Amino acid sequence: MMKIKDLLSSEIVPITDNKNALVGLDEKSLRQLLSEYYKGEMKVKEIIGKYKLNISKDVYFSRDLPLFYSNVKCPYDGERLVTKFPSKSSLASSSLDYYCIKCGHNEYSSNSKECSCDNCNEKEKNLERKIRDIIDDIYEDSEVELDSISIEDRLNLATLLQTSDVDFGYLIPPFWNYNTSDNCISIEIVRDLIKKDILKISKQNSLSIFSNIKDSGFSYNIEKVLLSLNIVSDEISSENELFEEIKYFNKPKFNSVDEKRLLWKKIVYKELYKMFVLLMENSKFTRELGDQKKEAKLYNAFDKWIENYTPSQIYAILYKSIKEADNKRTSGYMGNFRFNEISFIIKLSDEMIVKYEKENWAIRHYNYPKQLEINLQTKIFFSKVIKFPNWFDSKIFTNSQLEIMVVEDEERVVRNYSNYIKKREVNALDNHVISTLRSAVYYSVNYYGVVIYDGLVNCLFATKKDLWDNRENLVEAGNIKDEWTKESVEEQISRGTMFYVENSYAQYIIYLIISELISSNVPTKEQWNLKDDE
Repeated sequence: MMKIKDLLSSEIVPITDNKNALVGLDEKSLRQLLSEYYKGEMKVKEIIGKYKLNISKDVYFSRDLPLFYSNVKCPYDGERLVTKFPSKSSLASSSLDYYCIKCGHNEYSSNSKECSCDNCNEKEKNLERKIRDIIDDIYEDSEVELDSISIEDRLNLATLLQTSDVDFGYLIPPFWNYNTSDNCISIEIVRDLIKKDILKISKQNSLSIFSNIKDSGFSYNIEKVLLSLNIVSDEISSENELFEEIKYFNKPKFNSVDEKRLLWKKIVYKELYKMFVLLMENSKFTRELGDQKKEAKLYNAFDKWIENYTPSQIYAILYKSIKEADNKRTSGYMGNFRFNEISFIIKLSDEMIVKYEKENWAIRHYNYPKQLEINLQTKIFFSKVIKFPNWFDSKIFTNSQLEIMVVEDEERVVRNYSNYIKKREVNALDNHVISTLRSAVYYSVNYYGVVIYDGLVNCLFATKKDLWDNRENLVEAGNIKDEWTKESVEEQISRGTMFYVENSYAQYIIYLIISELISSNVPTKEQWNLKDDE
């Protein structure tokens, strides 16, 4: 905002437009008119009458106010820029726009306007050429081989392409276009993929997203940048086919089962954390949410629990523990834990687990909360990487179990492994397995094998090694008599437990049995018990 004193002392640009009502007034008269107008010494109607101005209505008066020279200089020719005297009503709020009489350059007060003078157009073209050259230099010989990309980056990339709904031949749209829900890819993941040259900045970006442009580089707005893939493949020559492979993650390749298991954990932990936040917010435990150091304790707890409990059971544990914490807070029994909410929840959860194990109580399986949506990364992982749809109600596989899932063909997933076994090992599926699967009422998976209740007895299917390990436990417990030792291990287990064991089976047959149970929608024992409770 300019002060009236400064306005009136400004150098006035001579009026040369014959259509302007003030044309013909000398500078002294103009200054007198402006003084009377801005100081309120006369009304506009009186000024029009005094100077015999050809203005039909008072409201048109400000349109003919003259221009004045500013102290702002044109960046191209050094001339002082001019601007129009503002109306008195807008004096306090208006920001002035300046332009150069000589070259037509404009300096706008609003960032939404851009100058389109010849000089600015040429400058913009030069900057665009410079940015394209820099991008060419940055990404020269930088293509990333598809097989060298980690499985986690492949998963994130597939999630990004599906979230942004990009098709072959099109650029990946700016992050802010598809950042519409909690389940979309995070800006940190986008930044990481760019840093690894898996994604590259497109030369088709608008100049407006760039800043600090220098010969060696530039800054850019990561939320508004257009991106493209920077990936090649020795095995896939078609660009369209390569794009489809990347977007839909058709042929995942793991370096090791450790990598697969670690990624399984990370994905499940993200889901559990979402549920934890939902429960904490519903109970108004929000003090420590977002505190990375505090939340690290929760992830450490996940590491403990995930080996023995399914995600659905861990959700049940958290649900009950947070509810108990809320009751203790209401009754004033939280003590100093009111400043350590997450630690308190973990403590209550551990106590609940110990109590349930001591009393030999089963921890129920809770359904995935309806208020949340499963992350797209999770959907892709358990449909493309590991075809195991029952992940929420199942414990994470051990390394040895994951090794069984690796097959010789390109799919390497549970469902296709089942097909693989069916084609090559059908003779190993004996009549006992087939008949038990047909009459299965419910099942449970334990450390010693798979137990299927067929309506009459509990049939145990296990490997020879698991049967011998189980036998050792039974011997220590006194459930195996000395006179039974000459019998087969299957017979000993059958006599020492309430299970019927007809044969021992190869490990891959055990997983085929599990796969068949899942695909046939046979409920687990816990699910069956829940039905009875209802």
